[in-house]
Amino acid sequence: MERQAIWGPVSVWQALGQVIIQILLMVTVVNLFRIFMHDPLMFKWFIFTNVVMAVAPGYYWKQRGTRVGASRGLAIVILLGTINSFIPNNMWALASPVFSFKNNPWFYLVGIMAIAFAVRGLLIYNRLALKPKQLGKHHSVW
Repeated sequence: MERQAIWGPVSVWQALGQVIIQILLMVTVVNLFRIFMHDPLMFKWFIFTNVVMAVAPGYYWKQRGTRVGASRGLAIVILLGTINSFIPNNMWALASPVFSFKNNPWFYLVGIMAIAFAVRGLLIYNRLALKPKQLGKHHSVW
């Protein structure tokens, strides 16, 4: 089971306790970073998570060396979401003038890099060996 793979030989209640602790830690850390970034509306935090989402999966998939646990659809959604986050009429620019090119050209430079990494993630995924057609009782997702 995944529970044992993640935490070792623990009961369901022990695993649930670990999840609750991790959620409390995440909420605390996110709000601490929001305070450090002077980000009351979470705009900066959302952008940071979009960049991490564009960059990290490709590295992870390359390290694992398998398509199992991921899908081409996921890689495409990450790419499209990243493009949507950084095009000139993106959701951030519509919500705040802080994200106009004139006010924040670094945002768009980061966007170019994030899109490049999302494309890289899709290419990495496509180069990995194909998944088995059947994973346990279920068909694998493309």
